Amino acid sequence: MSKPLLRWPQRTTGGGILPLALALLLGLGVLWSPLHGADLTQQRKDFLAAEQALRQGDSASYIPLRAKLLDYPLFAYLEYAETLGKGPQQVEAFVHKYPDGPLAYDLRRDHLKQLAAANNWADFLRLWRDTSNMEMQCLHLQALLATDKAAQAYKAGARIWLYGDSRPDSCDPVFEQMQQAGKLSRALVWERIDLVRVGNSDQRSGLIRYLRRFLPATDHAWHDLWLHSLNQPERVLQSPLLKKKHPSRGKLLVHAIIKQGWRKPDAALAAWRRATARHWLDPAQKKRIQLGLGKALVRRDHAKTMKFFAEVEHCHQIEGLCELRVDYALQRRDWKRLIRWVNDMPRVLRQHEKWGYWKARALEHLGRKKEAQALFRQVAGDRSYYGFMAADRVGADYRLDHRPVPLQALGKVSALDGVQRARELYRLGREYQAAREWNWVIDQLDREELMAAAHLARQWGWDERAILTLLGTDYWDDLEIRFPLRHRKQVLAEAKKYGLDPAWIFAVIRQESMFIGQARSPVGALGLMQLMPATARGVAKKLGIKPPDENQILQPQLNIQLGSRYLKTLMQRFNDWELLATPSYNAGPHRTLRWLPKEPQPSDLWIEDIPFEETRLYVQRVLSYLVLYQYRMGKPVVPLKQLLPEQVSKKLLKQRPKPRQGKKAKPAGFLDS
Repeated sequence: MSKPLLRWPQRTTGGGILPLALALLLGLGVLWSPLHGADLTQQRKDFLAAEQALRQGDSASYIPLRAKLLDYPLFAYLEYAETLGKGPQQVEAFVHKYPDGPLAYDLRRDHLKQLAAANNWADFLRLWRDTSNMEMQCLHLQALLATDKAAQAYKAGARIWLYGDSRPDSCDPVFEQMQQAGKLSRALVWERIDLVRVGNSDQRSGLIRYLRRFLPATDHAWHDLWLHSLNQPERVLQSPLLKKKHPSRGKLLVHAIIKQGWRKPDAALAAWRRATARHWLDPAQKKRIQLGLGKALVRRDHAKTMKFFAEVEHCHQIEGLCELRVDYALQRRDWKRLIRWVNDMPRVLRQHEKWGYWKARALEHLGRKKEAQALFRQVAGDRSYYGFMAADRVGADYRLDHRPVPLQALGKVSALDGVQRARELYRLGREYQAAREWNWVIDQLDREELMAAAHLARQWGWDERAILTLLGTDYWDDLEIRFPLRHRKQVLAEAKKYGLDPAWIFAVIRQESMFIGQARSPVGALGLMQLMPATARGVAKKLGIKPPDENQILQPQLNIQLGSRYLKTLMQRFNDWELLATPSYNAGPHRTLRWLPKEPQPSDLWIEDIPFEETRLYVQRVLSYLVLYQYRMGKPVVPLKQLLPEQVSKKLLKQRPKPRQGKKAKPAGFLDS
């Protein structure tokens, strides 16, 4: 793997002066003809040699190498290195020649910061281009304020102000000037405090305290109540201030009642009834409480939860409320309410395969089998966990059709400069820079072009980028792109060694890392199979190999070896039931054991009752991916009804799966090696 691009020092060797030599070269560039159609393999070697020569200040070697690379996609990276540390004229020349892309963005950003530090706002505005970088946006507002464009700055500043976390230091002068000009109204300040309170930042209390300075003294007592809402909601709900009208009262009650719901649900319900009876809440605030307090009641399985949800009207007015109460009806096995509440959902939600499946199961429980069968057949047309489960209920074939993405835009996309740069960076092992170039390009592509781009990435072997790119198109039928067979040889070897289904190993890799070999999770899991370092070392010890460090765990070959062996350990612990080993891989075997009920219940209900949403979705996805990978590999597809036990309970630990018989599915001629 090559070294990353560096900010190379402009040194001299052999008496040559590199900056002067480069200036002469640039001035006489017409004398150097590019090697049109030159072999890319040779150009890659020349590029790496040119990088090294430029780093070492070896102009005698660099200049002829540079001349060979004028038509090479990464020539811009040489020019970028030449421009670093130069004056405004050279920077502006580069960004004019390469106006789009991460290199121009980096140079422009750094140059704009220098102009801002020098208070050169006129040149700042001349070079300014819109960006999502908030530090730069606030510097832009400073420039507008300094050049008599205050109205424009105030309008944009109000939008930037409304955010639930801290803003960069460059925003502070803008906010202070807005306050002095009377452009930060009480309403705007309270709206931001509400956004901060909604967020999950660890700095919420500090930021709420900071925002106090923007409020008049008459609001400080209310501000104190907002601080209490973080950890002492009862002080808010018992405060006599609530009897007074205030622009923040309704929003404050939202947070205090929901917070109290997680601690003392009866007190929260009483506060909810009191606030609604006294008309302290507007319709939007009522819906926020119904959702937030509803979640707390569901988590506690409170006795009054069903009554609380029965009083909800127009659940679709806040996202998630319709789904929450149907989930609770399912949790309580209240089949009649489940059907009624699914029917109350907006049409777009009712058509989701999850709600269709569970409505059909409810109809089945109530003896309405003809209606249930019809709905199961409808859901079975979906290529998903619920689609496969529904197909099993009616003996239908799984939907396993593969349709490649249309490629009408392939020529156009492959010719884009940014795409060619991404390809070369990827070939050189510089995936970070390649991803920056790629992401810059795909942000500007339409749906047809994105599909072509995903196909290109897959051709290069850049599977994770192909999957992520295709996600932006809502095109789900290209199973080659969505479910790659990278590392197939090793997966097959490990599966054979440990008696595992290779499709299951692939399914775990696909869900854990999306084939990103260098993946690191926020909690420290590493690599393709997202192994925690302690787990990896424990498995290595069992295998009699040296405990690996983090860099070694990230290596695909070792990662798959250790991850597969850990799957085998879980299978041994859970009597060869993938259904129990799969959640254990995600949440730990101790939790799976705790979740096993004493009384048997159907597998689909047990999966739905997994209390961790992440683990529940994980199990459903891995099971559906297992089916799809059996198909991708041209193997007999084992129905989920054979993979899953009919009933789940602690007794399952003493039972072994029955022999399974898959059905051969035609692989549509797209097997990878």
